[in-house]
Amino acid sequence: MSQYFQNDPSLKQDMKELTCWCGTRKLTFLTDSGVFSRGEIDDASLYLVRNIPPLSGRVLDLGCGYGFIGIYAAVKNPEIELVQCDINERAVRLCRTNCEANAVISHAVVSDGLSSLEGDFDWILLNPPIHAGKETSYRLAEESLRRLSDGGTLVLVIRKKHGAVSMTEHLSSLAEVETVRKEKGIHIIYCRKREVN
Repeated sequence: MSQYFQNDPSLKQDMKELTCWCGTRKLTFLTDSGVFSRGEIDDASLYLVRNIPPLSGRVLDLGCGYGFIGIYAAVKNPEIELVQCDINERAVRLCRTNCEANAVISHAVVSDGLSSLEGDFDWILLNPPIHAGKETSYRLAEESLRRLSDGGTLVLVIRKKHGAVSMTEHLSSLAEVETVRKEKGIHIIYCRKREVN
């Protein structure tokens, strides 16, 4: 069975349209079989975008799926330079379609983690692909820390039952880590590079 973190172009299409309000603006998203949370907007992703601070600079929506997190963030923060990536080609095609539908400018690419991306980022937003395994989630977080600009922040959203505590403990050995919000078992975690004296 195919998973959202894999490429399987043989999957039969089954398009759906989801909607969400960002303030007074209605956003629409096309989804399809083989992408993450195709039937409804993931509640952890929604919790993330509703609780992130104002963003600026270069922002990466890592593991973007059909583009929800990055698009919502760009509508709230129209001055950002948005980059989105996912290993799933179908997801990236949907992401590009959804950016156009919601009048958001983004550079969306197929990439395994940050391997196909250049430069550093001021903000990296990540809802880790838990079902791909702990190793993959940890790798994406560690890659992100290495690609933060000075003063940059990695923002993770992860459920307690999916390893929020162990992820926090692991990243604490690599960065300044703070759980800034938690509700109904969903944690938002900020990770910043340690300052070198």
